[in-house]
Amino acid sequence: MDVNIINPFIRSTKQIFADMVHISLSAGKPYLKPPAERVHKLYQLSAIIGFSGSMQGQVILSMSEPVCLAISSALLAVPIHKVNAECYDAIAELINMIAGGAKKDIAPSTPISLTIPKIMLSENVRYLRDLPVLIIPFDTSVGKMLLQVLMHKHPTAEPEFEFLSPDENEAA
Repeated sequence: MDVNIINPFIRSTKQIFADMVHISLSAGKPYLKPPAERVHKLYQLSAIIGFSGSMQGQVILSMSEPVCLAISSALLAVPIHKVNAECYDAIAELINMIAGGAKKDIAPSTPISLTIPKIMLSENVRYLRDLPVLIIPFDTSVGKMLLQVLMHKHPTAEPEFEFLSPDENEAA
């Protein structure tokens, strides 16, 4: 794990929540995801953005429904009471802003490219195989969420990542 990649994502998350979402946010102590931890049990929706370059991996923002609704309502400036396509669009924009802010903060010696965000139910998230998952828990005024970071240093070639099947995710 490279703090030069992780810390910009943490700082960007805090900054975007303060400036754009206006929801108070505090980071908890980071930890490595134990194999038995079932993130999707508490955090139903996830936003995923991949990155590649000299460091390659994924950043996954997982949240409960109340957090999703509060974020969506704040970004859309209208009350949202049910998770729907508008929520998915708002959460995609949120992870895009977080990733864009982090990318600006990452050292020029570690350039990265970002993928288009994907929004999905957390139970369908596929983690990159054989990479540790660093979890940074966040408490917000409306509930909890997780920032999950997986990365692999690969300075020369694009690796062929093998994804876990949904059944393997359940066991992981």
